[in-house]
Amino acid sequence: MFTISMMMHTRENVMAVNTILHKYADMVIGRLGLPNHEQDIYTITVVVNGEEEKVNNLIEDLKKIEGIKFNVLSF
Repeated sequence: MFTISMMMHTRENVMAVNTILHKYADMVIGRLGLPNHEQDIYTITVVVNGEEEKVNNLIEDLKKIEGIKFNVLSF
């Protein structure tokens, strides 16, 4: 099981992240989005459970989005 926490500054990045998460929806156990519109900071945390290779593919897809920062925690 993995937790991926992301921070971004544009709504376009949020939409790109959501598109990728939809692609891997079968692995997503939960998602929490916390927008701070006043400071243009958008935080999304997801918990995923799946084969390590598929989780790595998700992470690689997220890396392709310019302007987001994220950390991955493995349990």
